[in-house]
Formats: sequence, structure tokens, C-alpha cells
Amino acid sequence: MRLLLDEMIGAVVAEQLRDRGHDVVAVQDPDRGHLRGLDDCLLLATGDDEGRAVVTDNISEVVGLPAECFGDRGQRSCGSLAVRELPQRRQ
Repeated sequence: MRLLLDEMIGAVVAEQLRDRGHDVVAVQDPDRGHLRGLDDCLLLATGDDEGRAVVTDNISEVVGLPAECFGDRGQRSCGSLAVRELPQRRQ
């Protein structure tokens, strides 16, 4: 599974996952600064364009997003993963 970590998850988490062989990028990665502060639907669309599920701790904001973002346009979504507790955030 390919993942895109939302901006509240530090780049160090993505780095640690990559070190373990996972295909993960993060909004906090230096080359992903253009994704910071992006609307949730646009972030989900970015994940979809890259074939990545978005990982976030914004559970209340994520519920129903695929339908809201893509509606009847027939687009697919790689989805989102909502986590309740994140590892300590380090920048």
C-alpha cells in the first residue's frame, strides 16, 4: 500500500517507514511543501493521483470525504486511513 501522510505527521515517520521498505511520502517532506495547508479534498485527490491512501488523525474531517470530494463524477479514491494516536511528532 502506498501512503501519503497528512501534515500533522512528521516527515521522520515517513522516513522511518521508507527505511523499512514502505512506499510512503509526507506533506512534511521537504519536497512536498506545496501540499501544506491544502484543502482535504485536494489532498485526497493528490493521493489518488499518486495512487496513495492519505493517513491522517483528522478523523472527524475524513469521514465521508471520498463521497464529498468525488461525488457523482465517477472518480475513484485510494482512500484514507484515520489513526487515533500518532507516535510522538518530531520535526
